[in-house]
Amino acid sequence: MKWTRSRQSGFTLIELLVVIAIIAILAAILFPVFAKARSRAQTTACMSNMKQLGQSFRMYGDDNNDCIGRKFWEWHVDIMPYVKTVDVFVCPSSNAPKPRLLPQGTYTCNDYVGTKITGQFWSNATSASQVIIFGNYARNDELIWNFGFSGAGGAGLNLSRWKSTADVILLAECKDKREALAAKIASTGESDCNGPYIEPGGTTWKAVYEALSYRHNNGQNCVFADGHAMFRTKGWFESPEGRYAISPAKMNVADTASW
Repeated sequence: MKWTRSRQSGFTLIELLVVIAIIAILAAILFPVFAKARSRAQTTACMSNMKQLGQSFRMYGDDNNDCIGRKFWEWHVDIMPYVKTVDVFVCPSSNAPKPRLLPQGTYTCNDYVGTKITGQFWSNATSASQVIIFGNYARNDELIWNFGFSGAGGAGLNLSRWKSTADVILLAECKDKREALAAKIASTGESDCNGPYIEPGGTTWKAVYEALSYRHNNGQNCVFADGHAMFRTKGWFESPEGRYAISPAKMNVADTASW
């Protein structure tokens, strides 16, 4: 009986190279698609956070005679009882450090009366002695504390005194430190362009624009004082409507003029 050796089939080098080339082409096509899908998912999650925070401020006001909150850097402490998780204070697209729970002895808050609080509080500040969540969402203290609708300090503190709520911003997104450095902004500290409030010191519109983040496809989510959230582009913030939403009293001031 004659035995014959069968020839084993396999890929040639050329066939392997063709397969690799096809895989590379598919990867080049699909990776941007996956990246866009991930970005859209992060924008949607961020929008959900904003809506929850907006509703939390409204609930806090209902329980506190329409007061929108008295603390500056630590505004998250006031509304923490009204949210389910600290994750709502974090934009999924932000590169800022994640908050951690820090014990405090007697902590003096940054507000007009120096409120003292004791316990454990969430913070992502570099210093363990600060209670601040920066690089994510910023409360519009230009409206609430500084100028209100008429230019008077603290005029926006109480919701019952607001002329309107659907066209003014309560919370916006602020830059994280990586965004600030990429934009070559000189001051990138936690209390400046990536702080938890829109009130960058000696204010100009230029400084406000530097504080705002546009990490979601050249735009950001923001929540208005009536609780609804919207996506807005960089161009919208620089329009009369956008400027009014930040500071009705100062909307016509020149970009580089101090307020």
